[in-house]
Amino acid sequence: MRHSAHVIGLAAALGSGTLTGIERERRKGGSSGHALAGVRSFALVALSGALAQVIDFRLSLMAALLVAAFCVISYYRASADEAGMVTELALFLSLLLGVNAVANPALSAGLAVLVATMLNLRAPLHHFIRVTLKSGELRDGLILTGAALAIWPLLPDAANGWLLGVNPRRM
Repeated sequence: MRHSAHVIGLAAALGSGTLTGIERERRKGGSSGHALAGVRSFALVALSGALAQVIDFRLSLMAALLVAAFCVISYYRASADEAGMVTELALFLSLLLGVNAVANPALSAGLAVLVATMLNLRAPLHHFIRVTLKSGELRDGLILTGAALAIWPLLPDAANGWLLGVNPRRM
């Protein structure tokens, strides 16, 4: 791989980690309690993942184990008020995005935007699930999702005589 491709991948990794880190930094705000990581930590983890991938893919595995260990330690050290593991998962995902950025910088950058957006939409998502979404709507959505994800891929992708020559996947 050319050096310019490595630079693009490293830059995408740094940007991806920084974007997620900015969101997490704002989430922790001015809290004086325990905080696993902020903007610098996320950026460094993503960049470390990319650099490890450039040097040797086995180093990426070691980096993943190290970040996973940090996340486990942080999760168990957190107080009951800080229950949850979203930041730990986001930190590990930042490492993976950094590793991926070496070969697929655009994909990692796009996924980082989606991750930061999902993290940022915490309150609206919780409100939608707990208040707006009614029980029947949830059931109907689960049935539709189940059909789309479990049944549709199993349908034959060819015209069938029993359906008068119609392709079931195209219906």
